[in-house]
Amino acid sequence: APPMSQPAPILSQPAPPFAQHAPLLTSTPPLPLALSVGMQPMLKDVKLRAEKSLKEYISLQRQRRLVMSRGSKRDVMEVDDKLRMQAATTVNDLRRLKWEVAFIVEDGEKHRWRRWLMGGAFAAFIPLVKKLFYNEKKEKLAATKAAKKDQVFKSLTEYAFVRSKALVKKILDLTGRPSIYSVAFFVFAVLYIFTNEVTLRAAKSVNKRVKKLLNRVEYGEGDLKEDDMELLHGWKWRILEWAD
Repeated sequence: APPMSQPAPILSQPAPPFAQHAPLLTSTPPLPLALSVGMQPMLKDVKLRAEKSLKEYISLQRQRRLVMSRGSKRDVMEVDDKLRMQAATTVNDLRRLKWEVAFIVEDGEKHRWRRWLMGGAFAAFIPLVKKLFYNEKKEKLAATKAAKKDQVFKSLTEYAFVRSKALVKKILDLTGRPSIYSVAFFVFAVLYIFTNEVTLRAAKSVNKRVKKLLNRVEYGEGDLKEDDMELLHGWKWRILEWAD
């Protein structure tokens, strides 16, 4: 029988980061931005997946540095293979997260002026803004509960956003009562605009963060550290999760 051909030797020369493995980074086709909201996973789930991928990528980078200083060439090659595969996964997950945030930005920009006009129309026909009265004891109890929750808020904007969302929900629940119908719609208009503006600005900010991480992983721009994970954390992300 003719002798079996031997596999070609694996070259150990260094190559640009992920240069010859570019197809791995685009193996997952993009999802259309026009995808129905009902079909999309929650933003929180997409972000958690991206966090997990990025954490594993950072761990492999750290492992590679250790192997480079103590291990053999074979060990280095094995870690490099794992790192390339994980880079592909991380890029795909970060890209999906960026699409989700970009969808929020696009939707916010698309309806921005309509929301302002709608809110202004509600306010224009209200001659007088009345104060909503609550039972004093219930109000104090609610304030005490709110004070305990306020400790988790990292910014005044986040606090205002969360309280506004809660008040909007309360207004929608109370609009069946004629005595506060006009006042409720006036307050609703103001809060409606505020919450959407905060959501839009938060989405634009975190979109830049994700793009920064995506470029660093995709083009191999240096090693990432645990501190870089903070780009996927913070009150602006919580704003988007509240709005999702």
